Amino acid sequence: MKVFGVIAPVKVNYGLIFVAIVTALMSGCMSTPTSTPSSGIRDEPITPGRDSAPSHRPEAHTLISATPKHEAIKRAGNRSPYKVAGIQYSVLASPKGYKERGGASWYGAKFHGRKTSNGETYNQYAMSAAHKTLPIPCYVKVTNLANNKQVIVRVNDRGPFHSKRIIDLSYAAAIKLGYVDKGVAQVEVEYVDPDQWQREQAAKARAKTQVKATPVTAGAVAHATAKPVAKAQPYLQIAAVSNRASADKLAASIRPLVSEPVQVSATQSGTTTLYRVRVGPLSSRQTAPAIQAKLQAAGFAAGHLITR
Repeated sequence: MKVFGVIAPVKVNYGLIFVAIVTALMSGCMSTPTSTPSSGIRDEPITPGRDSAPSHRPEAHTLISATPKHEAIKRAGNRSPYKVAGIQYSVLASPKGYKERGGASWYGAKFHGRKTSNGETYNQYAMSAAHKTLPIPCYVKVTNLANNKQVIVRVNDRGPFHSKRIIDLSYAAAIKLGYVDKGVAQVEVEYVDPDQWQREQAAKARAKTQVKATPVTAGAVAHATAKPVAKAQPYLQIAAVSNRASADKLAASIRPLVSEPVQVSATQSGTTTLYRVRVGPLSSRQTAPAIQAKLQAAGFAAGHLITR
């Protein structure tokens, strides 16, 4: 006969269960939370009404272009390819030779103090810019095609993600180019090679120094200020009369007889204005006798030879 025993009741240790629950909760709180890593792309496009100018507006003449210099191209801000709003962009391997025309916008107070695509802090008063594909950092010269104003800026951000714009300038750069109030402008963007730019600046500085250092002598001043003396030319003065109509009539009568110009000019003699009738300038003094002979044969005075 199979004998069934009585099962003894199990004693539950509630203290151990409580400790286990508390331990699980604490480990959950102490675990590292997961987060989406930053893409390093400022993918919020600027739209009218969403950004604004700061309260302080510097004068354009006080703003100075960025100074091009060699900087290492780092990974920050140069991930390639990358996507924004479903569109893929590829960063250029080199900025050399880059030149493009298109629309420019600007971004200001809303993004001031935020991180740019390469991890720097955006400063709306600095000469900087955002570009979709140029390596970060690099320098470009931007020309406003409407007024030919120019500025050199340092590219340290990504954008603008707008089909009709090729560059997003800082607030200060937009002031320098004269389109901050309008908001957008048609521009030309051209890469600036730091070596070439520095050579050009050095050449300008040398030329300026040479001009200042060149001694100026009295003779040099006289040579620089003296007006060139025109070569004296021969004329035949036929008459000098006080009546302009008479002078014009005489000149009109002489013109068919000679191939040289016949002129009427006024001169002051004391309080009287005289009108001189002259033939010339003559090609040479040697032609004067033949002209005088023609005039005399036609009944006019031969006149006298002068030079002026």
